[in-house]
Amino acid sequence: MHDVFMGLIEAAEVLGIDDKDEDLVAAKEFLPLIRPAQIGSAGQILEWRQEYKEKGNGHKHLSHLYSLHPSAQLSPLINATLDKAAKLSVDRRVNGGSGTTGWGRIWLLNMYTRVYSGDDAWKQVVAWFAKYPTTSLWNTDNGRGFQIDGNYGFTSGITEMLLQSHAGVFHILPALPAKTIPDGSSSGLLTRGGFEVDSEWQDGSFKSATVKSLVGSKLGLRVRDGEDFKVDGKAYDGSIKTTQGQKLVITPG
Repeated sequence: MHDVFMGLIEAAEVLGIDDKDEDLVAAKEFLPLIRPAQIGSAGQILEWRQEYKEKGNGHKHLSHLYSLHPSAQLSPLINATLDKAAKLSVDRRVNGGSGTTGWGRIWLLNMYTRVYSGDDAWKQVVAWFAKYPTTSLWNTDNGRGFQIDGNYGFTSGITEMLLQSHAGVFHILPALPAKTIPDGSSSGLLTRGGFEVDSEWQDGSFKSATVKSLVGSKLGLRVRDGEDFKVDGKAYDGSIKTTQGQKLVITPG
């Protein structure tokens, strides 16, 4: 429900709809009434409205963490307390034996990328490859039966290790498993807002990136864990207004 109403509000802003529009006003009034994520006695995100004694922590579903992924309500950049609770919730699932299907394992991958835990995310990649894909790399349900959601999720999980854009900034290498993949590069990744990003890292650290503006949007950037960087040789100090087709070079700084 949160995403439905936020989508309406954001669309109204883009389309220039009057603030007094009846549906827009109703959406803004309803949003605060939606109950936010709650933290339980163990520090986890509650799965239900009230806290119940769990029979097991290893269920394959992570529906109560929708606000972390695929939604953008939880993020280390938005609410560190809830993000920590979400990370704990994912850990509890994994420690309880979750990830018994291909799509379930990939769901965990995407959750870990959203909390910037690259090493944990990579463990899910390794576990998935060890058991679930066919020789053609089709995802399966525990070794049998093609299920495409795992393939879609695998693609998004790998992408969001290297680039995320759902939390208000374009975040380069947010969940890089630097110890496992200390050197590498990516190219052609697209962000919300219309940017194309090529990036490179070396010895586990950010080396450089090129960002192309496809539609002339504002560019807000973050690199790795919030390290300083330069844009076209100048220290970055906030969002940059771009023009369509403009290319910017990002370097450590």
